[in-house]
Amino acid sequence: MKTKEELLVEENIKLVHFVINKRYKTIIQKINYLGLYEDFYQEGCIGLFKAVKAFDESKGFKFSTFGFRWIDLQLRSFVGKYMPKHYNDNLVSMDKKINKGDKMEITLKDAIYSYDEYNGLYSDLKKFAKTTKVKDIDAIIDLSVDGLSQNEIAKVIGVSQPEVSRRIKRFKTEFEIYASLGELVRINKVS
Repeated sequence: MKTKEELLVEENIKLVHFVINKRYKTIIQKINYLGLYEDFYQEGCIGLFKAVKAFDESKGFKFSTFGFRWIDLQLRSFVGKYMPKHYNDNLVSMDKKINKGDKMEITLKDAIYSYDEYNGLYSDLKKFAKTTKVKDIDAIIDLSVDGLSQNEIAKVIGVSQPEVSRRIKRFKTEFEIYASLGELVRINKVS
């Protein structure tokens, strides 16, 4: 058998959608764009649950009126706290110039590696890693590509963070020398 509170929630769950559609028409497009509608709806449900807990029939209010205010309050809190952190209307164009005042203009698109360029660099690093004597550099490359910080990498391979930094610098120096060599020398070194 369901409690009175559970019945109130079941009977009024559609009230959450009603409040969203009634009060938040202007920002619902932004919420959908960010893929936050389910989070937004869940916040409204939290407001509904809080309303059920606080509702007192003896005061003479209808629950829908009382619940509307609690749901709205919870959604306003979500919009005020969460949305500014995760939504920014100022979209940046890939053609935006990033070196003002310089003779040669560079756009954001020029500065970002394309996937193929990145993939080529990654494969070059992995090939060269097989020829170097820098310890664990293959694992360091993979872990850094996975997004781990030097501190996290150090924990995984069992060394200190400064040691990871030294190994990366050593490898970078060797790779820059390798990259500056002619194509023929590079082919012989890696193969």
